[in-house]
Amino acid sequence: DVKAICEHGTTARHVACSWGHADLVEVLHGAGADLGIQDGDGMTPEMVARNGNVWQLSRISNDERADVIRFFDSRIELRPES
Repeated sequence: DVKAICEHGTTARHVACSWGHADLVEVLHGAGADLGIQDGDGMTPEMVARNGNVWQLSRISNDERADVIRFFDSRIELRPES
């Protein structure tokens, strides 16, 4: 279920972003996943990608994180209205 949320509010989108899997983020988006959903800390998947989770930053390359950020930058429709 692309809309599944764990007890801490984390979704597959959050995990994919934090690990730098732009291809998976795109698949989840195409399957109808809400990329604007907040986790238990109030972080959206995009915020996770841009800020990174400290314990995971050393495990992914800057290129992987940049790929996820480019995914969000190229999709203006995912931005919440101001």
